[in-house]
Amino acid sequence: MKKKKHIKRYQLKRKYKKQLTKAIERKLYHDIFIITKEDINHISLYIPELSKEDHLFTSCNPTSIPAYEFMEEGYANCALFLMNCIIMSNDHLVHDTYIFPALYCFRQYIELTIKFTLNNYGEEITDTHNISALFDALRKYIHPNPEVQNISRLLHELSDIDYNGCTFRYNRVLYKDSKNQEFQQAIDVETLKIRLIQIYKFFYGILEEINIAKEINYEQ
Repeated sequence: MKKKKHIKRYQLKRKYKKQLTKAIERKLYHDIFIITKEDINHISLYIPELSKEDHLFTSCNPTSIPAYEFMEEGYANCALFLMNCIIMSNDHLVHDTYIFPALYCFRQYIELTIKFTLNNYGEEITDTHNISALFDALRKYIHPNPEVQNISRLLHELSDIDYNGCTFRYNRVLYKDSKNQEFQQAIDVETLKIRLIQIYKFFYGILEEINIAKEINYEQ
C-alpha cells in the first residue's frame, strides 16, 4: 500500500511538473516585465489603508492552495524566476536586492531535495541544515562518477558561505555567526542560473531512478 501511494505521488508530481512548466512559460516574460518595472514602494502608493475587517488569509477568490509535496519545486522555480528578473532588469536595486531571496530559495531547494532523497532511501532525517554534510550522507547511495564529484564540490562551496541556511536569510546586522562568511562578492547571475539548472537536473535524475526502481519492485 505504501509503495502504491508513493508511485501515485510520483505520477502526480510528473504531471504537475508538465502543467507548471507550461504555465510558467506563458506567464514568465509578462510577469518579469511587470515586476522589474514596479517595485513595492511604487505599488504601495495605490493600495488602500488597512481596515479592522482585513485579514492576511481569506478564502474568497482563492488563487493558491499550498501543496507541501511540491514545496522543493516551488523554491527552485522561485529562484529561477528571481534570477530571470535580475538578468532582464536594468534596475541596480533589482540586481542588488533580489539576489538574496534568489540565493535563499536556491539553497532551500537543495536542502529540501537532499532531505527528501535521503528519506526515500530510508534514512532518518536530522535537523541539520548543513547541505554539504547532508550530501555526504547521500553519496553512499549514489554510484561515484565525475558528476557526483562536481556536485559535491559546488555544494561544499555553497556550504562554506552558508553552512546553516542563515547567510541569505538574515541581514548581517541582525544575525552574526563566525561559521558563516559575510557574502559581498560580485555574482555572475547567468552562470548562477546555469548551476541551479544543472543541480536540479542531477537531483531530478536521482529521484527518477529511485521511483523507477520502486515501480519495478511494485510490479514484481
